[in-house]
Amino acid sequence: MINDLAKGFDVVGLVFAILDRYKKIESDDLEGFIVEKLIGKIEFYDVRFAYPARLSAMVFEVFSIKVDVEKSIALIGESGSGKLKIIGLIERFYYQLKG
Repeated sequence: MINDLAKGFDVVGLVFAILDRYKKIESDDLEGFIVEKLIGKIEFYDVRFAYPARLSAMVFEVFSIKVDVEKSIALIGESGSGKLKIIGLIERFYYQLKG
């Protein structure tokens, strides 16, 4: 039992280290960077996606989306329907553009 407690203390330390780390964007900072003008848009056409472990269960068969500048969208769907995958694709594309 003492071994399990020691492991628990190690994990708690890791959790607090993550919570205490410096973040480039602080959500409660009211004096953060303000964008003066947004340009561009996000577009995906005919995206097909299946998780490697379940190739027969397509998440996206033909997914397309267009988001114009200064517009908001909501992604709604069941668990496993690909909402986070869409956000991941946007982030991945953004970081590829930044080089």
